[in-house]
Amino acid sequence: QQVFSDMQEMIAHSAYQRYSPILYPWGYPLLLFPCVALFGINYFAFKIVGVICLVGAFIFLYYHPILSKERFRMSVLLVLALLTGNIFYWGYVNSVSSELPFFCFLMFSFWALNKLYASKVQTERRIILYICLGILLFFTAQIHMEGYFLFRVP
Repeated sequence: QQVFSDMQEMIAHSAYQRYSPILYPWGYPLLLFPCVALFGINYFAFKIVGVICLVGAFIFLYYHPILSKERFRMSVLLVLALLTGNIFYWGYVNSVSSELPFFCFLMFSFWALNKLYASKVQTERRIILYICLGILLFFTAQIHMEGYFLFRVP
């Protein structure tokens, strides 16, 4: 409650009213916890987490089960070239924010979802994978505020 009221006051007195949500969901701080445990409050280390997440998102997009088919290979390379060359994404690297981890976990969720549905065999292992996918989607929703809408789409 104290953090909530402090953030409300800080945002109210800020020149830029939308620089931060009032409270982040718990997923992003949980993602930064190992980094804090190893390096303390080190913003450079937090930015490295962002770079790793951005590169991870591009890798998951490249190896997406549908896009990795031969007929889509040139299209996905063009999309990746446009994304990796886009200064908008690389601009987030110099800040500590939840956008890049959310992008990475969203791409990982899409990759895992398509991998799971590509296999048609029903086994006990598949039930465990469905449960893990549900946990992954829940964690993805907890990284960023817009993640809550993942569960609201019909």
